[in-house]
Order: sequence, then C-alpha cells, then structure tokens
Amino acid sequence: MSRHVEKLAVLFADVCGSTALYEKLGDDQARKLIADCLQTITEKALAHQGKITKTIGDEVMAVFPSAEDAFLAAC
Repeated sequence: MSRHVEKLAVLFADVCGSTALYEKLGDDQARKLIADCLQTITEKALAHQGKITKTIGDEVMAVFPSAEDAFLAAC
C-alpha cells in the first residue's frame, strides 16, 4: 500500500482586540467591521490559492499549497 504525502502551509488569522472593539463600538458596528475584515482575509487567501478550512468567531484558518502562497496572502 502506498502512502500519499502532501505538504501544505497553514495560516491562522485572528482579529486582535475584537473584545475591546465590541465594548467601544457596540455589537452591530463591531460585528460589521470584523465581518469586513474576515471577508478581506478570505479574498486574499482565495487570490493566492488558499482554501478557508475553518472560521470561528474572529478567527480564520486557511491552507495553501505552499508557504509562499500563504505568505503572499498574509501581506
């Protein structure tokens, strides 16, 4: 039996200070800003061959076929 080994780069992104943002701006405005930020992260990941594998609250996990692709998405 042969094994298939695939190398991937994993990127974790977290919106820093989101709790303070909710306290300062209120739920509706903070939720919109965070959603906009997560949308931008998703678009950047997809533009560099990434695949979003999980989102939890203000965090995103994406996988890429190479470290270079992950780096380019993060910049």
